[in-house]
Amino acid sequence: MKFLAKNVSNRFGEIDLILRQKQTIVFVEVRTRSGNEHGEPVETVSFIKQRKLSRAATAFLKTKKLFEHAARFDVVTIVWKNSEGKQELKHFINAFEVIE
Repeated sequence: MKFLAKNVSNRFGEIDLILRQKQTIVFVEVRTRSGNEHGEPVETVSFIKQRKLSRAATAFLKTKKLFEHAARFDVVTIVWKNSEGKQELKHFINAFEVIE
């Protein structure tokens, strides 16, 4: 994957990471938690957040004239294991579809 941008903001929201994998533009939402006592971090990417990300991504593609590329939304979660001093990283590929 090739890194394109990070923390891209527009009037619709903020995209944490934007990458390119071959001809696909990958929009990545990163969620970090100190534990998963209240559920998995990926569960916090609500319908409303997905819609904001979809709109922000559409605006990015339009601004950069990248509509000829396929796009997908990934979620990366990091859970810090405080007692162990380690972290657990998970990558959810194509975590959700575009929401209008």
